[in-house]
Amino acid sequence: MSTQTRGRSPRQRPAPAAGSSRSGRRSPSAKSQSTARPGPRRPSRGTYLRRRLVVLVLAAAVIGGIAFGVTRFLLPALTAGDPTPSASTDPADGTTPIEPSSGTPDEEALSNPVGCLPAAVGLTLTPAAASTAAGAGLGVAVEIVNTGQVQCLLDVGAGALTLDVYSGEDRVWSTTDCPAAAAALPVLLDSGAGESASYTWPGTRSAAGCPGGQPVAGAGTYRLVLGLTTDGGPVTTEQAFTVS
Repeated sequence: MSTQTRGRSPRQRPAPAAGSSRSGRRSPSAKSQSTARPGPRRPSRGTYLRRRLVVLVLAAAVIGGIAFGVTRFLLPALTAGDPTPSASTDPADGTTPIEPSSGTPDEEALSNPVGCLPAAVGLTLTPAAASTAAGAGLGVAVEIVNTGQVQCLLDVGAGALTLDVYSGEDRVWSTTDCPAAAAALPVLLDSGAGESASYTWPGTRSAAGCPGGQPVAGAGTYRLVLGLTTDGGPVTTEQAFTVS
């Protein structure tokens, strides 16, 4: 009796389709493509410069505000207790005396002379004698000095520099009646420099136009009055003498 043995042929798995893969793992390239993300973009140079400029402007504004606050509020508070000194007042008459100026003049003052001020003009009047005989006349020497610190212009002509002889309030004689020099004679005086002149009173009265035959001045006490007109006003000095 024969027996049949049924054999089972092994099952054949279907071949994978071309280009497909049964593996459960992803390829490295696929994994990197799925997880890679773009990084943050760096700001452009223009944006960077604008940001720097804004920061600098804000810093300058803050510093300026601090400086303004210091000058506006702090400095007045610090100087409030230091009052500016004022000129002293003479209690006798309530006037304020003029304080003498000091210091060295600058180059502008030296190169641009101005008219001499009365305070910068010194007059000296010197009669030849303290007494003279009636009708004998009297010689008089005068000197004008620039006592200021800079050179200045001064008119020493007959129209500005005058010499008068008074008896009380009576004007006896004047150089304006009998001028012996030009009406205008401007001079430039350096600091400390001076001009000198001499006059002779004939011992008589005078009148406008200097007519002759004027009466002789009698005995008594007289005053020599020297006057100089400057741009800032007159300057005068006087000296007494007697006629015997």
